Amino acid sequence: LQAKYPQAQAMIDDYNTTHSVMDSEACMAQLRLIQYRDGIEAALKFAKKALMQREWAESERLMLIDRVAIYLDHMDCGKEALSLLERELSQPTIDQTVKRELLRLKCFVCVRLLDWPLLEHTSQEMQSFAYEISACNRLYHAGALEMQGKFSAALEVLHASVQNAAHGQPFLLHLGLFALRNKINDPSLYALKKNALTFVRTKKEKTLASGLFNAQWYMQRYGHMLHGMDPLQHFAHYGSLLALDPCPHFNAAYYNHCQRDVAGFAIDPFLHYLT
Repeated sequence: LQAKYPQAQAMIDDYNTTHSVMDSEACMAQLRLIQYRDGIEAALKFAKKALMQREWAESERLMLIDRVAIYLDHMDCGKEALSLLERELSQPTIDQTVKRELLRLKCFVCVRLLDWPLLEHTSQEMQSFAYEISACNRLYHAGALEMQGKFSAALEVLHASVQNAAHGQPFLLHLGLFALRNKINDPSLYALKKNALTFVRTKKEKTLASGLFNAQWYMQRYGHMLHGMDPLQHFAHYGSLLALDPCPHFNAAYYNHCQRDVAGFAIDPFLHYLT
């Protein structure tokens, strides 16, 4: 592929010459070429410069904002990404569809920063839209509440999600996992808890078999959340709820962000990746 980089650059240059100005398609092509050829830092520099160079249509600007936020996250600069999104969201004339996508991106950044209060607030703000929010964001909302000890509110979100016709079925698993984690002895949840226990065992087996789980790294990143729990057990219980990463080479929240089918049906991102 590297041998093709000069050819790709020549094609982009020819396109720009023909059109006299770099449009959004050429800009994104150039951005991805820089990302693969020169690395994330160079791509971030280009994307930031492109944002400042000209006025973009809102949908085009959104694509660039998305790339900048993702690159900042890859460079562990989540707070800078959050500031960028806050500035964009504060624009008085912002289109509501663009706002919804920015909030979805903000949820991604909050998950990566493990900022549960802000994730809760952002998830609630998303619910103010007439649009149906994704199952992924419903799950993030429940997770943010649970991480703050707001168990009744988290349970309410999960119950409401189960009743949702669009994606209620996968939430039966998450309801069972919630009952299992928090030792809820409700007879009506026994069957769900049993299914959840099977899921936890299966996820542990598949995660171990993959060879991708890094227990030492996991403890360094999420140690404050373990409370004495075994890292693999914690990942099996909480991984899909909070989009936790099994190792530094798999970004579960980014996977959810890109794979709309995963986010839409609340499937466990890591297990989906393994399949």
